[in-house]
Amino acid sequence: MYLAAILAGVILFFIAKNLWRPRLDRAWIPLHEKQPRLAITGHMLTIENVRHARYRSEFEYDVTWTTESYGLNMLSGAYFVTEPYALLQAHTFLILDFSGKKVCLSVEVRKTEMKDFKVWHVITNNYEIFYIIADEDDVVKLRRDVRKDPLHYNELNFSTDELRALVNSIQSETNKYNERAWWYRLLHRNCTTEPLRNIRNARPGIPSWSWKYVATTEAEKLLHEGTYIKIGAK
Repeated sequence: MYLAAILAGVILFFIAKNLWRPRLDRAWIPLHEKQPRLAITGHMLTIENVRHARYRSEFEYDVTWTTESYGLNMLSGAYFVTEPYALLQAHTFLILDFSGKKVCLSVEVRKTEMKDFKVWHVITNNYEIFYIIADEDDVVKLRRDVRKDPLHYNELNFSTDELRALVNSIQSETNKYNERAWWYRLLHRNCTTEPLRNIRNARPGIPSWSWKYVATTEAEKLLHEGTYIKIGAK
């Protein structure tokens, strides 16, 4: 009897595991309909599905998508940006600066028409995670002008070769999300672990995991401690 109950439990577990998998094909909200894809040819970076959202309010917007190319020889810097919004909690994202033309990379929960974001739902595998690549008027203005959140800019103290390595990592990690869906994980796959993974791929040194990746307002301190940030940069 006990053996039969255990066997039934194991069977139900694997059925549920196979049925409740992260997916790429849900009914996403318009902001999250498309994922970027990157290609590097010589000294040119081409990005499909660059998002351009223009917000009338946080939930009212117009969105378009473009394919854009950037000369890697024009890449002059990169920033790790934090958006504090609650106690010990911040959204973090990257900005690549192509000599004044800035491109934002933000890793977020991917929302459907049926769901609003609730922090406790990430514990139960209720949200997929994905990469957004957008212009500055999209990602920055939403947070600074619409939500009225503060933004902390941390310019990375990277050489030309390290900036190129950062772009190579972003290309690899972003394209990976086009092939397979993953759940957003509070502890090890969130909006901070993924940008920091790209930074660590470009220059090893920061830990692969820290409590500061969960208390995300503290994550930028790891970069300061590891001399990843330009002194006095803003």
